[in-house]
Amino acid sequence: MASSPKVRSDQVHELLLQALETERGGILIYTAAVNAAINEDLKKEWSGYLDEIRTH
Repeated sequence: MASSPKVRSDQVHELLLQALETERGGILIYTAAVNAAINEDLKKEWSGYLDEIRTH
């Protein structure tokens, strides 16, 4: 039986922090995009993306 690779908790921690930072950055970007949008179709689309990223 093959042994599973060891998971380094420090690497997992770092990856989770990077994922959280990416999600937070997405919220900032889509918030700015929605606020700056002139085209209503784009505003609606970006608002949808913002709602999705907030639930991640």
